[in-house]
Parts: sequence; structure tokens; C-alpha cells
Amino acid sequence: WSIGELGAGETKKIMVTGKADKVGTSGNCINVSYNNTLCAVVTVVEPKLEVTKLATPEVLLCDPIELTYTVKNPGSGVADNVMVRDTLAAGLLVDGKPTIEWNVGNLAAGESKSQKFIAKASKAGTFNSPAAAMSGELKADAAQVGTLVKKPALTVACKAGGTVISDASGPRPTTYEFVIKNT
Repeated sequence: WSIGELGAGETKKIMVTGKADKVGTSGNCINVSYNNTLCAVVTVVEPKLEVTKLATPEVLLCDPIELTYTVKNPGSGVADNVMVRDTLAAGLLVDGKPTIEWNVGNLAAGESKSQKFIAKASKAGTFNSPAAAMSGELKADAAQVGTLVKKPALTVACKAGGTVISDASGPRPTTYEFVIKNT
């Protein structure tokens, strides 16, 4: 007989009627068993990280360089305590520091966040550096992007028309030639 579920303190009776088929002692045995089943359901998730870096491609030495970082979690779980780090190339500084450290915080599945920083170059040249996003054992690297910093160098030369003679009618016109060159 299958009893089904019994609640705490609950009783179920089964009445059995039998008939002896001979004289003597008659007996029977009952065996009661149950299956105690406990189920646990666990949702398995996998956070992931992606990071991209954009930089102003070309500037003059006195111009700011805009660096934009975007970090995304394309996974199925929360990425905790996400950090983005970029050790800048020698000659670049952001707020006087050679390293960018951005504490993104937690990123839910499918969520992304972006942040802009302004860098300043101390010399001309091409600057690129690797950025990385980290969360625990998760790590993602951004493709390196570069900025070309140009430094204009100007020279000025002047050729005057020589001696100017003035007579009773006033000064005579003369010619000046200025040459400005970006070397």
C-alpha cells in the first residue's frame, strides 16, 4: 500500500480483513519504509568581462587626449568589484599620475559602464598602452590604441626692402617679406 505523504503527527489506518485456512497459529508481518527526498536547486551563472579603450587619434602637444574606457559583462551573473587599470606610456599623465585606476563596482549580467579621462602629453611621439578589466579571477584586456602627439616648431624670417629714402613728398613705399615655416 502506498500511503503518500504523512504530515507531522498525522495517522492513517489500513484495515485488513483476513481468513485463516487452517487450525493453528497465524501471524503476519508489516514492513514500513519511506523515501526521504530532499531536492536543492542551484542556479549556475558565469560572469564575463570585456573592455574597450578609445583614444583621441592625433593631437598637438598642447591639446588634451581623451581616453574612454567601456567595460561590459556579457555573462549570466554579476561581476563583483570590477576594476579597470591602464599603465600609461611614459610621457602621458592623467591628473598628474601615470596610471588610471577606475573602480567600476559591480556589473550585472548584460550591464556596461563607460568613463572618460583626460590625459596630457609632455612630449611629442606615439603613445599607446594596454588597459585591463579585472573582477576576482576574471580578466579582460583591451586592444591597444595609440595617439600621435605632434609638436609644431615654427621659424620666422623677414626680408626688408633695403634702404628707404624719404623726400619732400614723404616716405616712399617699401616691401617686406615674412616667411613662417613649420619645421
